[in-house]
Amino acid sequence: MNRLKSILICMLSISGIYSFAQNGNDLFKANCAVCHTIGNGILVGPDLKGVYQKYSEAHLLKWIKSSQSVIKSGDTAAKNIYKQFNNIVMPDQALADVQIKSIIGYIKTESLNQMASADTLPNANAQASANNQAMKNESSSGNTIKPEVLITSENFFNCLLVSIFISFFMVILWVLTSALRNLSDALKKQ
Repeated sequence: MNRLKSILICMLSISGIYSFAQNGNDLFKANCAVCHTIGNGILVGPDLKGVYQKYSEAHLLKWIKSSQSVIKSGDTAAKNIYKQFNNIVMPDQALADVQIKSIIGYIKTESLNQMASADTLPNANAQASANNQAMKNESSSGNTIKPEVLITSENFFNCLLVSIFISFFMVILWVLTSALRNLSDALKKQ
C-alpha cells in the first residue's frame, strides 16, 4: 500500500511540474483563445493586443484570477469593460501567478509580433478581423459557437513524452523499491 501511495505522489508531482512547465502559448490556447484574440479583433471578449500596456501586471493577475472580484471592488475600468461586453462574465481562472505571467508574456510577444508584421500583412489582418466579425455575428444571432478541441501533432508528441517519462520514472521507482525491500530482508536475516 505504501508503494502505491509513493507512486501516486510521484505521478502527481511529475504532472504538476509538467503543468507549470507549459509555456504561455499553450496556456493561452487552453484557457483564453476561446474568447480572446491577440491582434485579430474582438471575439467573445476583448482583443488582448497591448493589454499589458494598459494595465499593470498586478491588475491583470487579479482580473484573470477573478474578474468579478475586480468589478465588485468598484474598479471603474473593469466595470466599463464588463458593460462593453454585454455583462458576459469571464470565468475565474485557477492558474498560478507564474502561469498567468507566462500568458501575459505570450500576449506581449504576440502583440509586438502583430505590430511588426502590420505593415507587411494588411490583407491577412483584414481577413482575420472579417472572420472574427462573422463569428461574432453568428454568436449574437443566437447560434452557439462551440470550440473544438484539436489534437495537434505537437500536443500528441508532448503527451507521449510525458507518458514515456512517467513510465520510465515508475520503472525506476519500482526497481529501487524492490532493491530496498531485498536489502531490508537481507539485513533482517543477519
